[in-house]
Formats: sequence, C-alpha cells, structure tokens
Amino acid sequence: MNFALKQSLKIFITSIIILMTAIAFFYKLNYDSVLNNILEDSKISVDEISNSIDQHLVEKVKTTKSIAVTPIITKALTNSNKHYKSLSKKKRDEKISLQNKKWKTLKKQNDSFILEFTNNEVSKYFKDLQQNIKGEYGEIFLTNKYGALVASTAKLTTFAHAHKYWWQGSYDNGNGAVFLDDRGYDDSVGGYVLGVVVPVKKDNEIIGILKVNLNILGSINTIIVNSQIEDHEKLKLMRSSGLIIFEEDIDPLSKRISTELQKKIKRNTKESFIFEEKGNKFVIGLSEIKISSELRGYNFGGNFESIDHKKGNTGEFWYVLDMNPFVNVLEPINNMVKYLWLLGLLLSAIFAITSLIIGNKIAGPLRELIKNTEQIIKGDYNVRIITNRTDEIGELATSFNQMTNYLKESTTSIENLNSANQQLKTSEQQLEANNLKLDSSNERLKILNKIIRHDLSNDFVVIKSAVDIFKIKGNPSILDEINKRVLKSLETISDYKKYELFIESNSKLKIYELSRLINEVVIDFPKINFRIEGKCKVFADDALHSVFQNLINNSIKHGNASEIEILLSSDKNECKILFSDNGSGIPNKIQDKIFNEGYLYGKTGHTGIGLHIVKEVIERFGGSINVKDNQPTGAIFIINLRKAF
Repeated sequence: MNFALKQSLKIFITSIIILMTAIAFFYKLNYDSVLNNILEDSKISVDEISNSIDQHLVEKVKTTKSIAVTPIITKALTNSNKHYKSLSKKKRDEKISLQNKKWKTLKKQNDSFILEFTNNEVSKYFKDLQQNIKGEYGEIFLTNKYGALVASTAKLTTFAHAHKYWWQGSYDNGNGAVFLDDRGYDDSVGGYVLGVVVPVKKDNEIIGILKVNLNILGSINTIIVNSQIEDHEKLKLMRSSGLIIFEEDIDPLSKRISTELQKKIKRNTKESFIFEEKGNKFVIGLSEIKISSELRGYNFGGNFESIDHKKGNTGEFWYVLDMNPFVNVLEPINNMVKYLWLLGLLLSAIFAITSLIIGNKIAGPLRELIKNTEQIIKGDYNVRIITNRTDEIGELATSFNQMTNYLKESTTSIENLNSANQQLKTSEQQLEANNLKLDSSNERLKILNKIIRHDLSNDFVVIKSAVDIFKIKGNPSILDEINKRVLKSLETISDYKKYELFIESNSKLKIYELSRLINEVVIDFPKINFRIEGKCKVFADDALHSVFQNLINNSIKHGNASEIEILLSSDKNECKILFSDNGSGIPNKIQDKIFNEGYLYGKTGHTGIGLHIVKEVIERFGGSINVKDNQPTGAIFIINLRKAF
C-alpha cells in the first residue's frame, strides 16, 4: 500500500472515529435534554387535560346547583318538610320506613303511590331537562331534609335515602357539600354515570338533597380524544385502582392497566417517568383530577352497586394517564443522528479523496528520491531531482542535488588521485613519512576511499530508511532527519576533499587535543549519554574524527548502547583511550576477527569495513587498538596513540 493511499485511509478512519465520538456526544447531550423536555411536556399535557376535566365537572356542578334553586323545587321541599316535621321523630321514622317498604314491593310504574312521586310537578320539570339535553341526564330525583323522596324521573330502588353514603356525603352533618357519586356504568343511561349530588338550601339551612346522574363520558371523551396529538399516543381516564374509565375504542371499566404500571404509579403520582413493559418503553404522564380528591367543598366516591349501576367506585380518585411510546419520543433525535451520519460519511469521503490526491502529489518527489538514492548507491552520480516546489520537499531535493554534485566531483578527484598514485609508485622514496614513519600516499588513498564509502553508505542507508518510515507514518519531522543526513553527507564530502589535499601534499601529522575532538564528535549523537574525562594531545590527521564517529556508530547500531564512557590518560610516550559502552557487547569468539576487512556478523552487519578502517587509521598514526568485555555488559576498546609533547 503506497503512502498516499495509507494517508487517505488514515484520514478516513480518523474521520469516522471523530464522527462516531461526536454523534455519541450529541446523542447523549440531546438524549438527556429531549428526555427531560418530554417528561416535562408530558406532565404539562396531562395537567392541562385534568384541569379541563376539573373545569368541565365544576360547570356540571354549577348547572346542578342552578337547578336546585328553582322556585318549583324549593316550594316542593318546603311543603314536604312541613308535613314530616309535624310528626314526632318516631312517627316520622315509622312513616318513612313504611313508605320505603311499600315502594320496594310495588312493581308497576303506574301505581298511584309511585305516580305520586314520578308524575308530579317537580318530576315533570326533571323529565323536561332530560328531553332538552338528550342522552346527558340519567335519573334526576329530589329528597327532603329527612331523606324521603319528593320527586323522581322514574321509580328508584328505594324511597328512603338518608342512610345512603352519597346523601350523607352531600348533607355533611348539616354543613352541605357537593358529592360526586362515581357509580360506574348505568344501564338506564347507556353510559358511564357520575352522580352530582348538591344540597338545596333556604335561609342558609339545608332543606333537601338533589341528585342528578350524568352520562359524563360523552363530553369528557371529547376532551381526551381532542387532546391526543398523535396516533401512537394513548390517553386514559382511570381510577386510582387501575381500572380504566375511558380509553378510545375500549369499553368503560372493561380493562385495567398492568400490575407493574400500577405499582410504579403509586410511587410516582406527582411526576412523569419512564416505564418499560415486555420490551417496550413508554413515557408516562400522570395527573390527578383534583375534584375527585382534594378540591375544597367537594366529596367524591361511591361503594354501592345497585341493579343498574355496575362497578361503582370504592373510594378511589380519578387520574389522566398518558402512555407515549418511547421510540416515537426519540424519533427527532434518531432522524438527526441519521442525517449527521450521512453528512459525516460524505465529508469523510471528501477528506479521504482530497488526501489521496495531495498524498500522490507529495509522494511523487519522494518516490523519485528513493529511486535516485538507489542509483547513487550503485555508483551513478549523474541523477538529479527536478522540482519547482519551495516547501520542505523542495529544499530536500535541492540538498540531494547538491550532494550528488559533490559526490561526482569527489569521485572524479579520487579517480585522478588513483591515476596519480600509479606515477607515485615509481618514487616511493619521495613520499616516505616524516619522523613518524607516515604511510605512503597509496595507503592513505586506500583508507580515504574506504572511509568515504563507509560513511556515505551509512548516511544513504539512514536516508532510505527515513523515507520508508515517512511513507508509512507520514510524519513531517522525518523530512527534517532526511535533510539533516543529506547535509551531513555534504559535510563528509567536503571534509574528505580536504583529505585529498592532505594526501596530495603529503603534509605531516598535526597535534590534536583529544578531549576537544571527542566533544565535537559527540554533538552528532544527542540521544546518547556520554561521560568524557581526561586530556591528552596526540599526533594525527582529520581521519581521527572518523575513528571516534565509527566507534560510536558501532556501539549504537550493533550494541544498542545508550551510555558511552571515554577515559583519557597518558604516560611518558603514549596516550591511552578507554572507549566503553553499556551495549550488548562483542562475543568472545569474534573479538579477534572484528578488525578484519569484510568481516560481517549478525543481522546488523553492513559492509564489514567500519572497524577495519578504524584499525588502519590508528596504525597509520603509529598506534594500536584492541577490544575486551565490559562489566556487567558492553565492550571496551583500548586505543594507544603516540603522545604529542
């Protein structure tokens, strides 16, 4: 896989990772926000519906109260109370009891005793109300303050009513209160019945009790159905026991909510919440109908089941319940996530394609650099990189071209020196060394050739490796390392041009301060921890610089050393250099071979001339070099050079 494609793939994968992270963050952030809003909206919604039902029931109560104060009713109650009041309590109770028994035994609706209460002036008024609002009113009847029947739209189950819970709830020990009798389904009305019971007062005294049975669900159903915003939303009117009073397309009181939901409701009557059942999640909104529980001046309930009233209330409140499927609640977020995914994938693809195009443009000069480097290694110094770029790659190409020019010039100079050397062979006496018995120019030339090949080959290997790494990782800082190595190669070529002059002139050895020279060398190895002690001056030439550079390179490359210690000492005639490292060391079996020309060992072996060059240079200076083991790990090179006084 080439550099451009790798970079493109990296950018695409990175974009996808960033996209996934961003979407996850967006989803989490919006999930919490939307969920909180949904819970809050659900509570507001059911509260509004419950308030509407409360107001609707209050209006029904007001209507009933307005009926209760009509003159025809107060007149009938005044006359009835006057009749029963004339009797003693005992006589009155006996009479009402006898009338109640007689009422129960009579079956015919047209019996004169029955008609006395179902066909009088007040009962006719009640029947007119039933006709005027068709289907809303069930039974309407009136009792006096003793509970005896005064008027009714039809024959009731009983004549006496003072003992009944709704009558007592409305009478309220003479204080008077509105009582809402939740009786359930009424066959006489053909619908769900809520009895509205109000006290009839005159001069602030209760003179009777009026009860109006309302087919209440007709109007309440409209409130609930019109409040359902979406088809998936399920609004219910229910009792606190879980029995459903109304739900669209469900018969009243025919179903209950689940036991699990009922338990959850008992713990969360004031707040909306999330509920999960059979793998489905819902947002639950719950609001109490206040008139059924806590509205001042109102009593609510019912615990009696008559023949025509089914499933009456047993002291339960009413609630509005909203069940909204969770999947529909989160639909806006899911749609947004889908949109972000599509947009993110599109942008990632655009970035990847753009990267591929740019990468191919960048990789072109690099591929040419690799190809030309391989040509130089083979000895072809005529190659050039042609580019108009002004960035780092352009600078690298310029440095590379300069290096090849230097190499070509140096190679030509060396070839000229080789030719001259053939002539010099005939006059060796003219090229003998000075008092330090220097080697012939032929030997110097041979060493110089080896040093150049060795040092430049190392640099080219590093350059090629760096280019390969750049192809893989694409790190721009690697270009700096490549450029650095190219410049170092240029310096090497420049330095050895000086050596050519030295060879041509057959100049004498110079005096070098070892500690200063070594400190100049170690600057090129910033990652290695060096310890340098002692001072000593020796006779040498510029090749001594390469000696220490080769020794350090070998410690790092072959021994993986991280610490190097160089100790300098002297006696009367010689300078002694102990060069030790903490690397893997040199096996005993090869210690006597490592200075041989062409000897290679292990996977890190390269040309096999590095230490051979070191030995030849040192011996040319009239010195010697040996190796031994370091403790606990590593190797020690012992170098002896002629001391300069």
